[in-house]
Amino acid sequence: MNIPNFINLLSDWLVGENEISLLPRQKWIQVIVLYEVQDYSIFRTESGEELNTEELIVDGEKIAFPVLLGRKLKAVQRRTGHAIIRSVRDEYACKFETAEGGVTGLCRKCPECFLRGAAGGRGEEYNIQSRVFYSAYYAIEPERLITDLFTRNAIDDLVKVTGAALTSNQVIKPQAHIPAIFSLYSVTERELIYFLKTVQRARRVGARVTEGGLIKPISVAITGYRYELLSPLELSLHVYKLLKNDIENLWKIPTEKIVNALKSFVKKRAEAVGASLIIDKDFLTEADKVSDLDLVENLFQKEVKKYLSEIEEYLG
Repeated sequence: MNIPNFINLLSDWLVGENEISLLPRQKWIQVIVLYEVQDYSIFRTESGEELNTEELIVDGEKIAFPVLLGRKLKAVQRRTGHAIIRSVRDEYACKFETAEGGVTGLCRKCPECFLRGAAGGRGEEYNIQSRVFYSAYYAIEPERLITDLFTRNAIDDLVKVTGAALTSNQVIKPQAHIPAIFSLYSVTERELIYFLKTVQRARRVGARVTEGGLIKPISVAITGYRYELLSPLELSLHVYKLLKNDIENLWKIPTEKIVNALKSFVKKRAEAVGASLIIDKDFLTEADKVSDLDLVENLFQKEVKKYLSEIEEYLG
């Protein structure tokens, strides 16, 4: 299996072949990407009708910013991972099934379950904790600049005229920007590549994804260190403050300008503590070039096999 060259730069913070274990080591990888919203999108909780927003204090002023919740990305990335494995293993049956009391159907015997976690049902002997940590992700642009109200109308089938309004939804407009950080704890190089594939391919998120919700992930940086160096909140606030005049006067600023601002901030933080850093690579594209078949088979034969042997030994 061909491993992208950038992986070598993170070797100190990835679990080696002889270290694979369910017992974690103090090794953190943070993947920083910028999401560019490319369609009208709705980021809200299941029971809510309004967009998720948060008022933040910026230089003494309260400003509301749209928020993309990490659990929304986790769900779509997990389903993408299921699809990747299913595409090369016809017998693969791990999936989300909703049931009374929670989610069932997760096999707890595959790369996806061992990476993003899985809980067994009542009476099961073990659960798996996720080693991918998500957060709340804040748009760089304030709510008042990047949201709009859409009204849906009913169309009479017979005379083809617009009838009564059905619903109104607040939406995030295209060309909004949301930085995100995914923290991976004690993972192998193959698990990192698999994770990056799910980020690259998970392109729709939020409500009504059949009609919108298209997002584009852009590679920013990857860091490796003994703890989590960065938070999504400080990234978004830093860029807003740095580019405030551009954002307020003409909010559709070039994506490249935002990416460069993010890279500069991450580089300064990483260099201050001597963390490993990848900043000039399109790591999402490079990881996606790795063969799905080779990667999945190696994950089952090495990582999954080792994890299951530890569980069997523990359970006796």
